[in-house]
Amino acid sequence: MGKQVSVLVPKYEDWSRLPVRDDRGELLGFAEPDSEFQFLDARGAIEAKRRADAHRRSVKALDRSAPDVNPLLETLSLAARLPPPTTAPVGATIGMSGLSKAIVSGLSETPHERLTREMQQRESDAAEVAKATQRMLQSMRGEL
Repeated sequence: MGKQVSVLVPKYEDWSRLPVRDDRGELLGFAEPDSEFQFLDARGAIEAKRRADAHRRSVKALDRSAPDVNPLLETLSLAARLPPPTTAPVGATIGMSGLSKAIVSGLSETPHERLTREMQQRESDAAEVAKATQRMLQSMRGEL
């Protein structure tokens, strides 16, 4: 699984099979010359089948050597180790203005509630005007 291999070339022997080692020095296999076959040559089909069978056996052996992994359990175990999410600090609280509150409350009231509210507002305004008039009259009497 490293990035490079070493091919050992014998100094005095036949070069038909060269040992191949990984970066740790372990034997991976042997490199042999590849034979070229004509398109309709049966020996090519036999060699292709032999290679496919060897590949299939190697993949099965590799599958047996690898541990079984349950993706759901792995995800749950990783999620359990996550730190709790951070909460953002509150910089300000934004609310509705008085006019916006009045508009929203006006949208939700019935016609009867609206009429009652308007009458109470008129009475309240009339009482304010009467108080202001009374104060003005008292201040004018005091000047005389």
